[in-house]
Amino acid sequence: MVPSAVRSLALGDSGTGDLVVTWSPALGDVDHYEVQILFNDTRVYPPVTLGNEARDHRLASLTRLYKMVVSTFSGPNQRPQFIEGRTVPSQVRNLHARPGEQAASLRVSWTPGDGDVDMYTVSLSQGSHLLETRPVPKHVTELDFQGLVPGQLYGVEVQSLSGILVNNSTTTGRTVPSTVTALQADSDHTTHSLTVTWETTVGVYEGYKIQLLDDGRDIVSNISMPQGSTRHLFDQLTPGKWYRVRVVSVSGGIYGKEAVAEGQTRPAAVNGLTVMTANTSGLSFIWRPSEGYVDGYDLFLYNVDETLRGRQTVEAGTQKCSFSGLVPGTLYKMEVVSRSRGMSSDSSILARTVPAPVRSLHVQGGKRTDRLSISWLPGAGEWSGYQVVLYGGLEGSTTTLAAQELGMEQREHLFQGLVPGRVYRAEVVTHSGELTNAVSAKGRTAPEPPSMVSFRDISGNSSVELTWDGPASGDYDTFDLQWAPRDSLSITAPQPTSRILDGMFPGRLYNFTIRTVSGGGVKGGPIANSQPIQRSLRTSRWSL
Repeated sequence: MVPSAVRSLALGDSGTGDLVVTWSPALGDVDHYEVQILFNDTRVYPPVTLGNEARDHRLASLTRLYKMVVSTFSGPNQRPQFIEGRTVPSQVRNLHARPGEQAASLRVSWTPGDGDVDMYTVSLSQGSHLLETRPVPKHVTELDFQGLVPGQLYGVEVQSLSGILVNNSTTTGRTVPSTVTALQADSDHTTHSLTVTWETTVGVYEGYKIQLLDDGRDIVSNISMPQGSTRHLFDQLTPGKWYRVRVVSVSGGIYGKEAVAEGQTRPAAVNGLTVMTANTSGLSFIWRPSEGYVDGYDLFLYNVDETLRGRQTVEAGTQKCSFSGLVPGTLYKMEVVSRSRGMSSDSSILARTVPAPVRSLHVQGGKRTDRLSISWLPGAGEWSGYQVVLYGGLEGSTTTLAAQELGMEQREHLFQGLVPGRVYRAEVVTHSGELTNAVSAKGRTAPEPPSMVSFRDISGNSSVELTWDGPASGDYDTFDLQWAPRDSLSITAPQPTSRILDGMFPGRLYNFTIRTVSGGGVKGGPIANSQPIQRSLRTSRWSL
């Protein structure tokens, strides 16, 4: 008799690689059970014989949809009962969610698990909020999500579907944070710093990484800035140097595309710019080099009205320069411009050429015994005034007897109350600003004239002694005796204040002129004569 079939044939708790089949005993007598598994009606494994007390059986190493046949045996007779069953699909392997090639995108990729699947579904979520679910054919192993928020962390779930069975695999991925915009590196006219500014990025980010590199691409500084920052000051840099700035936004360890800007510190001005030498037609300057880097220097010499007088361009190692052909006594502005690429700094100084000395200086006493007249013509160029100084005393003395400041329009000056017959040195100092130039000349006051002239007969009508008194005050050296008519007389000087005249013609009228003389002789120097004293004498025909 044919046995009855098992009752309540069903699938138990199956997994991804096994199936459990359960049943209730068949009614009547049963010798044993036999379990077979088929795929497309083809036996997968040899039949398994179980005792009549068995109520379930686990089939392992399975991967797909199968038909399971449980047969009841009683003697040679059997009755089969079958059920279809599917293993749970495997999870995908190597699931990754990486930034995509497009901005604000994620690329999800995976490797298929073991066994068969019908398809996949890929879900994208942010936190607990499901954003999108896409069905994916089973031969596809990657897809892109686009139009996402830059820098945002997303959850990704890939479901393997096989019939009504599913298996999930999850991961997280973050989009690349957006690139900063409007990046600039500006020196703000400073020599030792650069200010880096940018506009805040869109999306999600934690902060920024900023690198400062020099023109040799060596890293000078590497810093992090918090979220919301839009500027940073790099200081203690080298003047005149070119720098490159890289800024990237950071979100969860993901770096955005770098933004790059370049900037340069302003070159430093030269130090210690001073006047080295000055004369009436030229100026020389000296300075210490600029700190840092410069390409060279532009040198400008300006007149006080800012018109350009001269220009030079010199190399970076140059530390001095000269300008010639200038106007005496004139104020100029010297400017040294330090150049580095398209930027510059300058240092300037006011400098004046030495004023020219006066010309045609004359020191004259005339016929006056107590005064000297100083006259001159101005030198070339510009000047602001004069100082006239009178020196006297012993020869070579620098003792100042008098000094007078005069305006620039003056051309003469008179010193009074001087000693008769004395030599003086007058100096005219030309002023222009703080600079001076002096020229001097000597002059002598007129000595006092002699007095008390008298005649004394010596030998008849041919010889006479002429005597007088010298000046009561002042300086003098000798006396000058002149007569008319200019007979050839023999003159002897027994005393400084007397002369003996021999060889005079009898009965002739002679006119004598006597002057005091100061200067000349061994000492040299200017000569001044006193006012003349005149006397007349007629010799006797026979005797005086």
